[in-house]
Amino acid sequence: MDHRNDECSLLIAYVAGECGEEDRVRFERHLLYCLACRQEARELKQVWTALALQAEEEEVPADLKTQVISSLFPDEQTEPKPEPIPALVPAFQLSRVETARRRKEERRRARWKWERYAPRFYKSASVLLIGALLVSLSGNVKMHEQLTAVREPSRPAVVAAHPVPTQVIKIYNLKSTDASMDTAEGTVWLLRQGAEVEIVGSFAGLAANQAGDAYQVWLIHEGERQSAGTFQVDALGRGAIAYHMDSPDLPFDSIDITLEPDSHGSVPRGKTVLGT
Repeated sequence: MDHRNDECSLLIAYVAGECGEEDRVRFERHLLYCLACRQEARELKQVWTALALQAEEEEVPADLKTQVISSLFPDEQTEPKPEPIPALVPAFQLSRVETARRRKEERRRARWKWERYAPRFYKSASVLLIGALLVSLSGNVKMHEQLTAVREPSRPAVVAAHPVPTQVIKIYNLKSTDASMDTAEGTVWLLRQGAEVEIVGSFAGLAANQAGDAYQVWLIHEGERQSAGTFQVDALGRGAIAYHMDSPDLPFDSIDITLEPDSHGSVPRGKTVLGT
């Protein structure tokens, strides 16, 4: 980067014909890969040649060089210093030279500031990225815990050293019985683990719950119904239930799901939406 800046600084001297032979050769080699210097050199040469034929040269005041440098870098001591302006410049070409040099110095200062602050930028971006990944990982862990709590049947507080395997007694497939929820469906598993019996259900395609209402599961035997718990669905119409049966030998032949006005009913009060 610094080597290229040193070569770029030869532009004015090269156009004015004040370069030594070594600097001239070095700058012309630099023009082969520096598009900015090549364009500026072409423009300055055209103007320089035209003005040299029409105007007399006059000596630049001794303090002009100091004034130009001070206006460009009033307090900057650690940034790259500007290159000197040639001693002789056509009187009404001076503003064009100053403009070209100002653009070049602004580009050099921008590169210098980027090199200075880029490490801090990348460090801050890395910290933010790591923080976002940690938050995402925490959310995934919590979601996994919630799904595990719903999908796995509840177990006794005291687990034996060699727990009894869980056995699937029966599987019930539920279909929609309501035209407004014709895509609704569900699956209920009747599970046994030792002397314990549980019901685990998964449902989809149900209508979103309104304020206070709930879906209720009913176990049916010879026309008699017994509640097996209530549940609500998410925004996608999905719901789940895990119900521990206090009476493991309670008989039932089929299962219905009703949409109730609340979750406190002991008998059905709403419409049936799913059934076997």
